[in-house]
Amino acid sequence: MLGRLVHTARKITMATGFSRLGPPVKSRIHNWSEEKPDLSSHVAVITGATGETGRVIAKSLAERGAAVWLIDTSESAIEKTVQAIRSATGNEHVEGHGADMEEFSSVRNLSDDIHATTDHVDILVHNAGSRHDQWTTTTSGVEVTLASHVLGPYILTRRLEDRFSPGARILFMASGGLFTPEFDLSGLEMPARNYNGRLAHSRASRAQVVLARRLGEDYRNRFIVHAMHPGWSGSNSHNGRLHRLTTPLQRSPEQAADTMVWLATAQEPALSSGAFWHDRTRRSPAYIPRSMTDPRDESRLIPWIEARIRKAER
Repeated sequence: MLGRLVHTARKITMATGFSRLGPPVKSRIHNWSEEKPDLSSHVAVITGATGETGRVIAKSLAERGAAVWLIDTSESAIEKTVQAIRSATGNEHVEGHGADMEEFSSVRNLSDDIHATTDHVDILVHNAGSRHDQWTTTTSGVEVTLASHVLGPYILTRRLEDRFSPGARILFMASGGLFTPEFDLSGLEMPARNYNGRLAHSRASRAQVVLARRLGEDYRNRFIVHAMHPGWSGSNSHNGRLHRLTTPLQRSPEQAADTMVWLATAQEPALSSGAFWHDRTRRSPAYIPRSMTDPRDESRLIPWIEARIRKAER
């Protein structure tokens, strides 16, 4: 009985914290400050930049003076977003670049463009991602959810290593039910025969959190790496039933983007690396015992990613 009560209380607390009610309460409890450092010497690259949350992140960094690269697949959406942010912020150093994070060749072309244009990158926000109800693969034969959330971002991150400034921040937007599945490498790329889009998205999001932790170790004393969860918002409520139930409580794009902007600009996140955050607070990605990460799988993630990329490019 006590166990059920504790479990129920935890679910209620978690639900309230992920809703639009969470940020105003937590901002008062933890006395959030609005840090707006001058980023006029910074270059920020944001994938998935034309969605609701991505636009807010890009605009917030542009308001602080950063030169911002907006990355997305739709050229028309990029151009519209670039003009809107320039108009709203007065920052003319906002550019758009078309790239598909699912396709490795597109990611490599993007990194080549960045190398040709700037000698440093200070902020990289991996915000792109998608969920597919039907099993779909990239031109390289990789399931698209895995490609867009994990493999594509890994390629871009590694290829920009020589452009990252000291202390550069590499940030992952992870969502989609990452708290419930265990991290299991054997099930990370789901086959067609038993494909479940919701589960594939959840597993890929969980892998992003693990990847951030591993990269944080790899880049120790060089770059800062973190992952975060935006809470319930229109851009990440992919479960149809959950979406309908939570619509009245969904966060605004500004609330969903808040922790990402904070991770990119505030002083506190620079004191650590490889952490997972929600509402400016470090969290565990495992809310239930069965979703704990096996350290052996965690240590094998990066070799697994590199092997999967090599296989796809044969």
